[in-house]
Amino acid sequence: MSEAAVLAEAREPTSREYVFGEIRRLGLEQNVFELEEQGYTVVPDAIPMDMVEHMREVIVAQVSEKMGKQLDLHAWDGGNVREGCYLLYEDPIFEKLAQNAYTVALMRYLLGRSMVLSTIYSHVRTKGGPVPQLHTDQWSAHLGFSGVSGGSPEFN
Repeated sequence: MSEAAVLAEAREPTSREYVFGEIRRLGLEQNVFELEEQGYTVVPDAIPMDMVEHMREVIVAQVSEKMGKQLDLHAWDGGNVREGCYLLYEDPIFEKLAQNAYTVALMRYLLGRSMVLSTIYSHVRTKGGPVPQLHTDQWSAHLGFSGVSGGSPEFN
């Protein structure tokens, strides 16, 4: 083996090599494409259904406590349902979500290896409620947009 080949094998991978290595290892290439084309992606079976059910129970309990009554997901509440807040502090299940290999790989793709997760929120939609529009919370202000909804951004 040449000296150059030995040095190439011995060096630590670049951030790009590391991130895309994880994307390939987990089979997330199509999800990365969807992120680029659509702005979102769905990873089927990324977490077990019992984990999803437990997270839902925690979120419903937290929202019910904030509302002062039991949340009924099967009845329209007139749009008064609040979001689940600071879920990392509510239950260790959200720590597992934040450390999920698929979650981490896609967040590193979007944000880089030095990303910092500050919190996890949820939005609760009851039966009959309007479909929430996809939006960004921070980039629109950073880029000088006054709003992003239902189409092209409006510039200030």
